[in-house]
Amino acid sequence: MISLGFVGLGLIGSRRLEFARARPSCRVAFAIDPDLARRAAFALDGCHLAATIDAFETINDEFPDAVFVAVPHHEAAKAARWALSRGAHVLCEKPLGLDLAEARSVAALAQAKGKKLCAGFNYRYLSGVQALRDLLRDRSLGTVYRVRMMMGHGGRPGMEREWKLKKAHAGGGALIDPGIHLIDLARFFFGEARAASSLLRRRFWASDVEDFCAVSITCGNIDAAIEVSLTSWRNQFSIEVYGSEGMVRLEGRGGNYGTQRLEFTNRWFWQDGADHRISRDLGKDDNSFFLETAAFLDWVEHGRYDGMMATADDGCAALQLVEELYAGAL
Repeated sequence: MISLGFVGLGLIGSRRLEFARARPSCRVAFAIDPDLARRAAFALDGCHLAATIDAFETINDEFPDAVFVAVPHHEAAKAARWALSRGAHVLCEKPLGLDLAEARSVAALAQAKGKKLCAGFNYRYLSGVQALRDLLRDRSLGTVYRVRMMMGHGGRPGMEREWKLKKAHAGGGALIDPGIHLIDLARFFFGEARAASSLLRRRFWASDVEDFCAVSITCGNIDAAIEVSLTSWRNQFSIEVYGSEGMVRLEGRGGNYGTQRLEFTNRWFWQDGADHRISRDLGKDDNSFFLETAAFLDWVEHGRYDGMMATADDGCAALQLVEELYAGAL
């Protein structure tokens, strides 16, 4: 049996805790969150609850095997370093820190301690993303040359007062979150990438960060255009990939982003006997957090790496691209 700790019990942290708690081989040792109601919701026998890391430090129990970190960006590096320095493996939600320097410092500590550090890029585990990756591996598209990715958030009244629209807390706006998910997917599908161009705009929200970005990166000979908006008034997600033999479109990612659907169209399908189009309904369920949490725990417990889990190197590489795009933005 392995023991686990949780720093941050918001939407993501609480979901991961629920998954871990249902796993017979796991024991939850502690949970840290400043919100009393959140802590109370996860009161467990033998589980220490604390408002802050400093408050938890007064408890002299044995430190757990692994820690999940799900806090605002400006708190992530501190929490991850704290857990690593005490000998725990860490799964930290993207982007591993407020900036690349913080992320690299966390990665260096993990390497020095000989501990696993994973970046929380749960989109890798969406059923639609996995289906798209399989199709790309089959080379059904031939030579891929162009990619277009889009994500839109609907927002909510008062969003400008939340931490994700404050540069001091988030490090940026739409590009760093959620845009970094799409940048990571581009690397996941096509390998190492370079920043090409970036357009950032603040269209609606009264904040000090962008609420819209249109950026482009290159993965070898593949051009990828990425657009992220916090002013689309509905949640949207799509990826289109174009190649010499056809194109594929993935849309939706479950929940309020709609059903995950993958559609492949081969080149000149209208010719006699040449129609090889595919349409797959992959459902409305988003099991990505469960699958990613399970993959991390399998790696920690059994040393089994699934080939998909985002490592510290992946987290740093995605954040480096984000910083390059910010530096060259119009």
